[in-house]
Amino acid sequence: MKDEIFVNGFHNLEFSKLKNLTISKKELPSPEFYKRLYSEIYSKKNSKMIDETFINAKVSLGQNFYEIIKDTFKNFSEIKVLSSGAGFGISEAFLAEKGINICAQEFFKSPNFWSEKVTYYSSLDSFNDNSFDLVFEASTLYCFSDDNLIQHLDELCKLIKKNGFIFIWEQESRSLSRLLIAKIKNFILKNFNLNLFKYHTLWGFLRTKNEFVEFLPSYMKLRKSFYYNQDQSCNLQLIKFSPRIFGRQIFYRRAKNQLHIFQKS
Repeated sequence: MKDEIFVNGFHNLEFSKLKNLTISKKELPSPEFYKRLYSEIYSKKNSKMIDETFINAKVSLGQNFYEIIKDTFKNFSEIKVLSSGAGFGISEAFLAEKGINICAQEFFKSPNFWSEKVTYYSSLDSFNDNSFDLVFEASTLYCFSDDNLIQHLDELCKLIKKNGFIFIWEQESRSLSRLLIAKIKNFILKNFNLNLFKYHTLWGFLRTKNEFVEFLPSYMKLRKSFYYNQDQSCNLQLIKFSPRIFGRQIFYRRAKNQLHIFQKS
C-alpha cells in the first residue's frame, strides 16, 4: 500500500498564497514547483519562515552523522563526502565545521545558511563515478516516484567508491493503525472536491526499510539501521527497540525517523 503524504504548505509558506502554483492530488511536484518554493523563501529579507526547531533538527542530524562517520571511517578527515538534496545546507555546514571534506548538491544555494566551506553544485552531472567514500541524503527520497527513485539511487550509488557507503535518512513510515486512517483521509482528499483540501498537493511517499533495500542496486548491502525520536526542541533521540509487523510500527510511531547504512560491495 502506498503511504502517501499530502501537504498544503512548506516552511510556513502556505500554497494558497502563491499565485499560479500547480496543485495536484495525483502527480508529484515538479522540479519547477520546488524551485518556485525555494525562490519564494529565499526572497524574504530574513529567515523567519524557517522554524528554530527545524534548524535544531538539522544541526542534531549533523551531530549524529558526525558520530556515525567517525565510527565508520578510521581516517574520517580524509574521506570525500557528498550530500544529495542538501536543502538549506545546515547539517552540511555542521559537518564542514568538524573538518569533514563535504560538497553538496541542491537546486538553490541558500543565502542564509550555506557555509563557504561546503562546495555547492546544482546537479549530480558534475561528478564522475567512484568519486566519494560516502554519499548521504536526508529527507529527499520521499519526493520520488518508485521508478524515479530506483533511477536516482542507481545514479547516487555509481558515485560511491568500492566499499564506500550511502546513508539514507528519511521520515519513518506510518504505523499500521495510522496507515489505515491515512488511507481513508487520502481517499476523501483525492476523490471529493472539498474546500478544506483545495490547496493540498501530493508531496511524496513514506517508505519502509524493506522498500529501500528493494530499490537500491543489489551490490549495495545493508550494514546497520537506526531509528530516532525527537524531543520538543527536535533534538534526535536514538530508539533502541520499536516492535514492527511487515516493517511498520504497530499502533503509533515511537520512532519518527529512520537511518539506513548501505555499503558498496
